[in-house]
Amino acid sequence: MKPLEILLADSHVIEILYDSWEPVDIDYKRLFGNRSETASKFITKINEWLDSPYIVDDFGTDHLGARKDWRLAYAESNPEVYHFLNTNVLRRNAISKAMFLELLPKSYFGQNKDELVELISRFKARILSLPNGKYDAWPNVDKKLYVRSLKEDAYKILKFLEGQSQK
Repeated sequence: MKPLEILLADSHVIEILYDSWEPVDIDYKRLFGNRSETASKFITKINEWLDSPYIVDDFGTDHLGARKDWRLAYAESNPEVYHFLNTNVLRRNAISKAMFLELLPKSYFGQNKDELVELISRFKARILSLPNGKYDAWPNVDKKLYVRSLKEDAYKILKFLEGQSQK
């Protein structure tokens, strides 16, 4: 069985959801010049984050007890499922993966660099303004809404790059 099937059959998993995004077409050579390969890797990481699932379980705010034990049991018994659990965008660690966006302006040679910097700065500020501990105490519905809004902001940045590719 695949990790998704195993987790959907697990009594602790309430739901596994995915977002759907239209692909973006970015001209890496035009916007990033000789750093296009590096920029492509960063954007690939962002796309992986955008495509990652929301895995909602029934452990609530018990991050260091039952949920940790449950995850570690999968680490030992089925590393593939454990790896899949690590892609859960509701995990605070997963949110930090989106910070790859902050590396793009250093390599960007396209037009409207100030606009790109501003978009990324606002995105980064939203993530960094989240105090440790508070996010973990939020109900799952609030976490999903927050992460979805972050994903929308990240996608807007990719759409900005796509638009600059066409100028």
